[in-house]
Amino acid sequence: MPQNQEQTAIHYPGENYEFSLSLAENCSDNALDVIREKKFIRERLLDIKNHDEETFLHSLEVGNMTAFLINKLGDKLAKKEKEILISSALLHDYGKTSVDPEILNKREELTPKELMEIEKHPTATFHALREWNIEVAKVSVAHHEHQDHTYPRKEFTDYVMGERIPSEEVDKLSRILAIVDSFQAMSDPTRPSSIRNPKTINEIIDELNKKFILREDKEIIFLLEEYYYEKLNNEEKKNSKEQIH
Repeated sequence: MPQNQEQTAIHYPGENYEFSLSLAENCSDNALDVIREKKFIRERLLDIKNHDEETFLHSLEVGNMTAFLINKLGDKLAKKEKEILISSALLHDYGKTSVDPEILNKREELTPKELMEIEKHPTATFHALREWNIEVAKVSVAHHEHQDHTYPRKEFTDYVMGERIPSEEVDKLSRILAIVDSFQAMSDPTRPSSIRNPKTINEIIDELNKKFILREDKEIIFLLEEYYYEKLNNEEKKNSKEQIH
């Protein structure tokens, strides 16, 4: 969950202070540790922030939720899987830096052409990440595949699919990422998709349970609901303290 006001920003040479402060204010300790450790992730997140603030904040919150899950799942994930998953969570939407921010933040229904542009972003993410970490690229590119309207598989060339080579590990981690990404987008009232089609937390849980049917999926959804109420409770406590002062 986002940090309290005691969290300090670590400033890196060549990075503006506002970026460092935003990370400190919007990241959990575990997610922030990963960002501070990996320069490539910091640089890509800065790219995202410079292109579109809302996508940047979404990426951080997906990272926070994933860090929470990793902690809760414990030994159910291997160390390598945890590293791949948290990196994929933070960078899964990097490809949106190639999409017009006006389309990304459009509150009205998207036109078919605009939807087609947005649906290119997982493929763009894959190409941006593959040289840095092919496992992260494979998991990130699949974060929209495990649902009714799946993409970008239908747009992939044989060459790219050959590069990806799906595996049990990729499938497991990308399913987790897909659930987290969907949950965050639906539960955040500031996200364009949520504004266009607002849902209650119960409606969100019901929809995810219908989309993701594996036993392992149900555990992820249950833990995300726990995250949601824990975050809500912390925010209410914070607001109560501010009102007192």
